[in-house]
Amino acid sequence: MAPAPHPKLTGITDLLLSGWWQLHAQMMLPPFLPFHYWMYKHGAHFTSRRWFPVQYVMAPLKACNGEPIPDAADMDIDALLDYIIQKHSLNYDAMYQHIYEGYGKSHDRLCNWSPKDFEAMTVENKDVVSLRTGLQLEEPAAKVRGADTLCLQNYGRPYNESGKPSGTYYKYAKTECVPSYGEWIPAGTHPVGL
Repeated sequence: MAPAPHPKLTGITDLLLSGWWQLHAQMMLPPFLPFHYWMYKHGAHFTSRRWFPVQYVMAPLKACNGEPIPDAADMDIDALLDYIIQKHSLNYDAMYQHIYEGYGKSHDRLCNWSPKDFEAMTVENKDVVSLRTGLQLEEPAAKVRGADTLCLQNYGRPYNESGKPSGTYYKYAKTECVPSYGEWIPAGTHPVGL
């Protein structure tokens, strides 16, 4: 029997964004930074057939029951996804769309951005408009985005003399162990399909 989920983590798996961008494993907990949300809304983040949500990856692995897919290393991604549909009836495109929509719902549930938290906004990632005056500013959108990232990122503090993050470590380790991934996901509850 699997251990019960850690009380503080109950329901968190529904909000996590986890998967592989080509060969890089990534896990995120929204909300997105404003620019990343804009990219998400425009289909430029977690790109289909380049982003593989963990829910999709786990489904074929489970269906294959430990058996390798013949010639998988020599297949392009479309051939591999077609093989998985034919052999295991697991449709990447349908699962991806469902999971992708869930990312937006996670962002909506967790974001608490307020216009008063910002001095300006970008319109369609091009024009920068003052939230106080409504006037277009001369500042490039990329510069505003960079300033947002530095202000909102949660790692690398303190900054060095040139304003760059000085490291990505946490030096205040807790004495209580954080549960491992498998400890806080009850057996049989990890979403692997539609």
